[in-house]
Amino acid sequence: MLSTTAVTPREPLVGTALTLSSDVPAGSVLLWDIAVSEARPNTSQEPLRYYGDPATLIVLPAIHIFQSSMTVPIPASTSLVNMEFYAQGISLPFFGQGYLPTVYLPRGERVTIR
Repeated sequence: MLSTTAVTPREPLVGTALTLSSDVPAGSVLLWDIAVSEARPNTSQEPLRYYGDPATLIVLPAIHIFQSSMTVPIPASTSLVNMEFYAQGISLPFFGQGYLPTVYLPRGERVTIR
């Protein structure tokens, strides 16, 4: 009953793309966020585990339901080489179901641009 996510590839090249995939249960929606990764982040207990720097957070403007994938292009800029980002989903109940968490952050993935 909880959302799961996948981020591929983990080490994309500049000028290529990143694929964000999610599997969201019925009644939930998922938003993707990307932030600069923290080397040793302070984390809380599940379901609110977050590994990015909140000051650099970008929420992608798309709502995902059920099984979906989204491709995010990476600019062909050499200044991005060796930068680390963390891509993570934010899952919310769509109709306020009491049996789902108010907010759930499924485990995301650290992405290193090559």
